[in-house]
Amino acid sequence: MSEKPILFNTPMVNAILAGEKTETRRIMKPQPKEAAGDIRFVDGKYKQYLGYPLGHDVPLSPYGRAGGLMWVRETWAALPHFDKIKPRDIPTFAEIIYRQQGENHMISKWRPSIFMPKWCARLWLEITDVRIEPLHEITDVGAIDEGVLQLNGDWVLNNFPDYAKSFREYKALNNPDIAPPLGITPREKFKALWDQINLKRGFGWASNPWVFVVSFKPCKKP
Repeated sequence: MSEKPILFNTPMVNAILAGEKTETRRIMKPQPKEAAGDIRFVDGKYKQYLGYPLGHDVPLSPYGRAGGLMWVRETWAALPHFDKIKPRDIPTFAEIIYRQQGENHMISKWRPSIFMPKWCARLWLEITDVRIEPLHEITDVGAIDEGVLQLNGDWVLNNFPDYAKSFREYKALNNPDIAPPLGITPREKFKALWDQINLKRGFGWASNPWVFVVSFKPCKKP
């Protein structure tokens, strides 16, 4: 059984812990060579169908297949007397604190998730399904499965200025007979979240990249 690391930011860790995130979409690298064409799983490999016979191989998910495990890398810290020690050298008896748990006055150095050793991981996930599709195929239901219901309040107001303006105007009226502005759909939230993470990497929403859709459920550490 494979055990692969996967990075999640703090809002998405919150969503996993709340049971509101059961999917993640990750960029396929390299991308398929053609914009058109179907992708099928044949003889243990993904292949892009560009006619007959099946075309070139497409890479398998780096996170594994259904039944495999993923351990979550998240923003973390050890106590200050370990601040000058490299992550790989921190002893396994050290107390680990996670950014998702909130601010902690004892912590002077939060460490990026990419440097979390495997033994520090508290969240383990079992893969239930892996498929590939163009990013734009995501639906509102898929966006909810991505955990976007955790993105509310200031996040929405900061990322959707037109909605924020309408909402402020509605609040200023203070009239219960006037309906509030329509909220942001889950798919629109996901689009904004995607671009926050991936636009600078050259895989923004507008490019509609092929992605691995990895479905999962929490499990115990093996």
